[in-house]
Amino acid sequence: MAGASGFWMLCLGRVISSAGLTGHLVAGPKLLAVWFEGRKEFGLIMGFYSMSMTAGVYASLFVLGRIGQHSGWQRAMLLLVALATFGLFMMLSVPSASPGSNKSGAAVASLPPSHRMAAWMLAVVFAGYNVSTEAYLTFTSDYLVRCGYGLAAASAIVGIYAWVALSLKPFLSSFLRKNNAASYVVVASFLFILSVLLLITRIVPPAVSSSLFGISMAIGMPAFYALPPLMFGNAQSGYVYGLCSFLYGLGFVVQLLVGLAVDKTGSYTTGYGLICAVAGIALVGGLWLRRENHTQALAVELRDPA
Repeated sequence: MAGASGFWMLCLGRVISSAGLTGHLVAGPKLLAVWFEGRKEFGLIMGFYSMSMTAGVYASLFVLGRIGQHSGWQRAMLLLVALATFGLFMMLSVPSASPGSNKSGAAVASLPPSHRMAAWMLAVVFAGYNVSTEAYLTFTSDYLVRCGYGLAAASAIVGIYAWVALSLKPFLSSFLRKNNAASYVVVASFLFILSVLLLITRIVPPAVSSSLFGISMAIGMPAFYALPPLMFGNAQSGYVYGLCSFLYGLGFVVQLLVGLAVDKTGSYTTGYGLICAVAGIALVGGLWLRRENHTQALAVELRDPA
């Protein structure tokens, strides 16, 4: 992408980088699940993992934007090349399994029929939440500009979410367990919908909406990364992570629909209504997962009363 001479070359670079990102979103959490299997701090680890991604996105927007403005986009891309190369050498030094583990590295390619519905539902919830929150980040700055805020002020208001999420993720994720992870997803989805409603009704300053969105992210993202191994075990978590990434990738159409809704109606109300509808799917799916997780735990207790 740094050496792109035209539009299609830039698109090709985006496809390649997206393929690498998708692989990382599957392999990264899977590796952590193997390393910290059965340990009580697993939720906290997923919180730090999610926090590092938020910090990286925020830092890249802040730093790369300034480099692009003053030195051109090619220099910004070259910096990404250097960082990606550094990350590659770091990953080469990471073992594929936890130290001292004698378990086979082979993963189960598919889920038992009894678990497939839950896996697909988790993937739908993951995609619904992440696609809707990304749409919030994409359109809210422009919405605030239309409301009379300057571009810098609008970007700063939206960026509040990152500071809130970064500060709360380690604390909130430390309480994450198998029996409450689905509840985290439910609460995160509800808070996000509430943050959107507060934004479009304008009954409170937009900074409140952004802060509530940050709380939602601090609750939700560690839970999403922890749920596949917690619900399905490490052997099958890679399959579930891949399914989540697959449906998340298909969700790009939501942002197109939100943009079309704004263009056709001339108002952001319809667009944010669509965002809430997609997040509502995550909320309902999270409630189903919560019930399913409770049902599975009860079944285990009945089979093994001791």
